[in-house]
Amino acid sequence: MLDLPNLCAASFRYVPDARQFICVGTAGGPAGGIAFVTSPDLRIWSTQRVILPGTETGSYVCGGPEPTMYYSLIDPDSPSRNFETVVGKTAYVYYTRFHYTNCQMTLDRDLVRIPISVTVG
Repeated sequence: MLDLPNLCAASFRYVPDARQFICVGTAGGPAGGIAFVTSPDLRIWSTQRVILPGTETGSYVCGGPEPTMYYSLIDPDSPSRNFETVVGKTAYVYYTRFHYTNCQMTLDRDLVRIPISVTVG
């Protein structure tokens, strides 16, 4: 059984050039947002690093920043059928931003894509 960090439930990929696995998901702790960890062997994981701070739906405070969830790392240059590898220098983190009206979550949501630089070494 693999002992993956909790955030790995969101997006788990392999970077062949770095010989590293990368997991992108919800940052733990009060910061929230998008974070990642890496591992060479699926047993030992790096310290979590935040890509973009944010708020989760469970931590939303009326009038505060709109929460985000459902993070996924995708490299459009991946030769694999399901985009499970990151081979290019740029990949994208996709996520959902939730909009609130009168402090209530609505069905108005945005799919957001942000580019990230993938460096080996």
